[in-house]
Amino acid sequence: MATPPTFVGEHETTAWDTGGGVAKSVTWTPTAGNILVAIAMTEISTTTVAISGGPTWTLAQSHTAASNCACYIWTATAGSGSITPTFTPGGANGNQVFGANVLEFSGSDGVGASSKAQTTGAPSLGLTTLGDNSAIVVASADFLALDGTSRTWRTVNSITPSSGAGTEPTYARNAANYTVYIGYYSDAGTAGSKTVGLSAPGSQQYSIIAVEAKGAGGSGAAAPFRPLVAPSVAAHRAASW
Repeated sequence: MATPPTFVGEHETTAWDTGGGVAKSVTWTPTAGNILVAIAMTEISTTTVAISGGPTWTLAQSHTAASNCACYIWTATAGSGSITPTFTPGGANGNQVFGANVLEFSGSDGVGASSKAQTTGAPSLGLTTLGDNSAIVVASADFLALDGTSRTWRTVNSITPSSGAGTEPTYARNAANYTVYIGYYSDAGTAGSKTVGLSAPGSQQYSIIAVEAKGAGGSGAAAPFRPLVAPSVAAHRAASW
């Protein structure tokens, strides 16, 4: 059985209800080898976001469908020293509001599956994890900016993200722009199909993305090397008699 990753902390940029075409950044020193998951969301898909600074970032998923919020999720493995991930807006409406956050996990064998969806209703996303006991990071943005004060996250492996449990790093709403949610499932259980997101509020016009941070030392780990030992002559003769 794998050991689930450990959530080390979040590193959030300035308020999610500011824009003006100005880049946002955050600086800290992660532990080398840790997995970083960076998320950016904008009030409208015509406001794009690019990431720079720090380690090599890989785009896991992005959602830029028309008449919806844009969502981006990148991953990286931390090197040594301080980093400053910088999120730069652009596109046809690069001056609109946006925000970003970076989550850090230790004890992970790397990044696994990712997924995205965009439709209406209560945010729901299917993701098939590749490893046992992985963490799943989820980000969702509602173009209709519905009030999520009474929000309810979906449950996976008896885990329901919440601000009280420390598994919901971000909830922000500007009634004129959008509502954004970021949560993570610390242990998704046995590898396979999962459904993540929120069951309330419903009637959202949402974009949702998710990525897996694998557990450590699971069934997918390589077996230890065992050298072949030639049988002794005596043993060979004994087997022949």
